[in-house]
Amino acid sequence: MRIARAVLSCFAWLAAGGAFGAYEIPQHVIAGGGGTSAGGSFALTGTIGQSVVGQSSGGNFAVFGGFWGGGSLTPLDILVNLTLAGVIGGGSVASVPPGIACPGTCSFQFNSVASVSLTGTPANGSNVFTGWLGPCTGTDDCVLASAGTQNVTATFAPNDVYAFRLDVDKNNQYDAMTDGLLVIRGLFNPELSGNGLILGAIGANAGITTAGPMRDRITYLKPVLDVDGNGIADAFTDGVMIIRYLAGMRGDAVSANAIGNGATRNAQQIVSYIQSLLP
Repeated sequence: MRIARAVLSCFAWLAAGGAFGAYEIPQHVIAGGGGTSAGGSFALTGTIGQSVVGQSSGGNFAVFGGFWGGGSLTPLDILVNLTLAGVIGGGSVASVPPGIACPGTCSFQFNSVASVSLTGTPANGSNVFTGWLGPCTGTDDCVLASAGTQNVTATFAPNDVYAFRLDVDKNNQYDAMTDGLLVIRGLFNPELSGNGLILGAIGANAGITTAGPMRDRITYLKPVLDVDGNGIADAFTDGVMIIRYLAGMRGDAVSANAIGNGATRNAQQIVSYIQSLLP
């Protein structure tokens, strides 16, 4: 175990009325990943491997301090393979450090880095970034901090009121035997076309009534349909939970024996997430 010696010094306390008084914290060792240095009516908590130098103030006091955690990060070699999905030309992805600039450079070998951060940017106001699949989920920056090959998909969709909604056929209704069935079919076989995809599953007054646009719609929604948050939109996990919720199930019944491996949402969070897709 590495021991980080945190030297905390130079505290200035701004007392009421503007007078300064000096207060010094004795040297402490913060080990094992972090710890707390405490005394009197204050406590400072430090984390190993970080540097913090700055000022914290509030009311009639100010605290200045800094420490250096002596831990070091192991450099990583990360091969990023990025796929753009959804609207063709709908957006781009760039990396920090530089390397990925997709479309263009969509695969890049990063050597001796602490991590790689990917940002998805819609091409214009008519498109929206619906999220990541693979090692990342959601629409925030995708931070890759594991060595090896990372296969990431970024999806862009038309920017309309349905971009993040579970109303798959766009008829302003949410139904297990239409929207839920379309999700199951589309996730089970992304290449499914014709009546195999839409037969008996289009709701009344639907905005999408043919197979081609419906297949595109499900592609746009895939990051959103990953309701358990494991980076995979899967018919037998996410699809099952969606159709259960749309059929009226609630609580643990929605996710029983259906949460995928590596899920980042628990049963309660899955229900809340699905509910958020039905405004």
